[in-house]
Amino acid sequence: MELYFIRHGQSINNVNWNNPDYVEHPDPFLTEVGLEQAKLLAKYLKEKQHITNDKGWNNQNQYGFGFTHIYASLMERATATAAPTARALESVPFSAWIDIHEEGGIYAREAEDRFSGLPGHPRSFFKKNFPELNLPDQYDESGWWNRPFESEEERQPRADKVLAELIARHGDKEGQPEERIAIVSHGGFLYASSRPCSNFRGGRARMI
Repeated sequence: MELYFIRHGQSINNVNWNNPDYVEHPDPFLTEVGLEQAKLLAKYLKEKQHITNDKGWNNQNQYGFGFTHIYASLMERATATAAPTARALESVPFSAWIDIHEEGGIYAREAEDRFSGLPGHPRSFFKKNFPELNLPDQYDESGWWNRPFESEEERQPRADKVLAELIARHGDKEGQPEERIAIVSHGGFLYASSRPCSNFRGGRARMI
């Protein structure tokens, strides 16, 4: 398979990175710039979706992307980045994948409750705002996180687990065309994922 990492657009936390008075949002939304970035990404990928030459080596995607699946983290900024592309490529399955969340998970940032685990958005939030997103059956109104802050020791094993699951779901199978997977996720998670992907055999991993 071919695997593409797409980091989310600019979030409210990103734009306030150097603001000493700003308290980080636990699940930041996209800024106007971030929303525009998501629209431009969708436009570009729609224009380049069709594979124009399936025989030659598609170096730098000069023959198109040909995505077969799109996955997004359930953190709002990632889903909001992925949704315009999923709408533009309406025939491509678009699914949530809980384990591709950013390092730490959903947690409080205020001093008195810092690092306390929070629930994350309920199922109804995504059904209302991103109706094209396929959600896990077990995900309900109680939120998708509902766990303590994710420790550093838990992060690399999660990335390893995701890669193993990707290969199980989408690895090359005899007599079937190659699958091309887009994961819309986060900088910290992509960094952790790059370690197992450096030893990725039988496939290619790229970042958009």
